[in-house]
Amino acid sequence: MGGLLSEAARKDALAGLSGWSEAADGKALNRTFTFRDFNEAFGFMARAALLRRKATTIPIGGMSTKLSRSAFPPTMPGVSPRAMSRSPRP
Repeated sequence: MGGLLSEAARKDALAGLSGWSEAADGKALNRTFTFRDFNEAFGFMARAALLRRKATTIPIGGMSTKLSRSAFPPTMPGVSPRAMSRSPRP
């Protein structure tokens, strides 16, 4: 497993990720998704759960019409190049 990205590398990588931002501590990537209704939000969460086994990022959020997602590597104390490569693009 590779090392963590430097602050400059994280900022460069985030420049290409529309809608994503860095957490205040620099250890996660955040994005809020907005849905038309509960069914659309639930469907998104169900699809994310099916893909979870293939990714190192974990969806976090309550069930409503908005979803906040934090992408972080569970075994590392910060953002790695692999986490950046697995952050969904619009």
